[in-house]
Amino acid sequence: MVTPLSYDVHMDSAGLKDLLRSSVGSLMRRWLVLVGDVILVVLGIACMRRPPVMLSTRRSVVDEWLRYHGARDVSAAPLNELSCTYRVTLSEHGFTESMADGSSRNVPWLTLKDKPVRGDDGIYFLRDGGLNGSALYNFIGINWAFRDEGVVGTLFVPTSAVGANPDLVQSIRAAIRESRAKYRNGKGEAPDPALRAWVAEATSRE
Repeated sequence: MVTPLSYDVHMDSAGLKDLLRSSVGSLMRRWLVLVGDVILVVLGIACMRRPPVMLSTRRSVVDEWLRYHGARDVSAAPLNELSCTYRVTLSEHGFTESMADGSSRNVPWLTLKDKPVRGDDGIYFLRDGGLNGSALYNFIGINWAFRDEGVVGTLFVPTSAVGANPDLVQSIRAAIRESRAKYRNGKGEAPDPALRAWVAEATSRE
């Protein structure tokens, strides 16, 4: 079980690149491995180590994520000026994101993948949904033509929180596994009343 814990997250354009890179990086690496041209070998190796992410071609994804986390007037601001701060609270059923505008969202453990992805600034637990529909289209930033690329619902654990709580990542993984096993990987058996009530108690932004 996860020990109740809260921490603050500040996300700016560099952090959003890290988030998107963590979400699509494994697929892009697989595509880049197939690049056979000798001219592209050096570039391919560099990209496999750190896949490139273009925020400009994912503006709608960035705007959606920032609005969800309480940011205002995001469409009018340049990408390098975008940022937001929110608070994450871990609990028995999942995690809560509390935004600066007073809204909050409860996200159950069962919606996450139990294999974390290490980013530049911390650890990401990604949403267990169909992202990454096409490696090529992910590379150029328009994979929305195939599948949803939204990253809302991703749990970010900053390096500072991991350092202060050495067992935190493993306890989150255990909570996700336990929840998914209990609810048959999110299929079939309906969540219990306590979980339903917890999900519903979050305050929506008007």
